[in-house]
Amino acid sequence: MCHPIKAGLYIQLHRHVLWLALLALLSGCASRGAGPPLVGGSPRSVVAAAVMGGVVHLDAFEQVLRRAGVDNSQALPALEAPFTPEDAAALYELLLEKPVTLANFGPRLAASSLLREVMEG
Repeated sequence: MCHPIKAGLYIQLHRHVLWLALLALLSGCASRGAGPPLVGGSPRSVVAAAVMGGVVHLDAFEQVLRRAGVDNSQALPALEAPFTPEDAAALYELLLEKPVTLANFGPRLAASSLLREVMEG
């Protein structure tokens, strides 16, 4: 059984992470084009990409990273692999290389906070 203080801290951390992820995702809804599109903008290009297999489904963490400016999907670790502090450090360095814009500031703040949590262990 987990110690009550550790369980409380874990729940509190989990809530903060969820709020940061929600903030990052909602910031993309607040303004048009706040995040980089996963597929071209017109309905015709969305349908064409779906037929050709170009539609990419990302989990919430990948969406936060994408909206923060990590546009290289090859830089993301595999979903099956454990996410190590070394992976987080590599993504953090990649994030620092990207320019900060007003549109990606919120997601970038959330992503950097999450990556620092992973790097700390």
